[in-house]
Amino acid sequence: MTSAIPVQNLQPENLVYPLSVPEKSTPNVLIYADGSCLKNGSEHAQAGAGVVLMTEDRRRIKLKACYLGALTNQKAEILACAIGLESLNRPAQVRIFSDSKYVIETMTGKNRMKQNREFWERLINACLTHKIEWNWLRGHAGDAFQETADRLSRAAATRKESLDKDTLDRLALMMRGTPDESTVRMIHEGLKTLAATCDGAKRADGQGFNKFDSELGKRFAVKSSLTPAEALVARNLMSKYRAQIAGFNTELALIV
Repeated sequence: MTSAIPVQNLQPENLVYPLSVPEKSTPNVLIYADGSCLKNGSEHAQAGAGVVLMTEDRRRIKLKACYLGALTNQKAEILACAIGLESLNRPAQVRIFSDSKYVIETMTGKNRMKQNREFWERLINACLTHKIEWNWLRGHAGDAFQETADRLSRAAATRKESLDKDTLDRLALMMRGTPDESTVRMIHEGLKTLAATCDGAKRADGQGFNKFDSELGKRFAVKSSLTPAEALVARNLMSKYRAQIAGFNTELALIV
């Protein structure tokens, strides 16, 4: 177990992140981390952390969605990165992506660790066996992996509980483009429900079906079953209507 680091030595410029195995045998890992907080700054705050971990070739994807309790948004952003690194079971070369300038600029030495010392200490300890590159991503700018991390963090904060492994594994398979049979069936059933109530879509999310979505959705809905490839197409269509889907299936709303 890594010993605690004195807080006066916590600045990134004072730290060395050693690799305990030769670089050639170290996996290359991408981590997309996001922290969110509902009612930020109040005693009733609900914070969550969402993490997408994947090998560089995207053949292996692991997801985390953790409820953090009554923390601030800044603390949640720090912990999201720590949770991602703590999920690695061996030293790795890691590229971390976060939409938090607070975290990225602090970990690259531009800012000082003036507050939230215990949270920075946890993150620093999580860094020690890895070689890490810190990257800032603008939030809600269309990056699918960062958007997923954001949705996971918000889902955990909203539900006030960490998401179960089965749901996270379903979503991971979807992101790889290899949904399992039960997920394909879930998407098909959800599409049938959505197609049957398409007139309510505009009331639910201000958008409604456009002509193409309506024709394609109903064409898939009347099929006896969907192939995995068709389920992926249906997922892209359904992602536009998450607000309405959440009204009848919260797990499906998360997966699409």
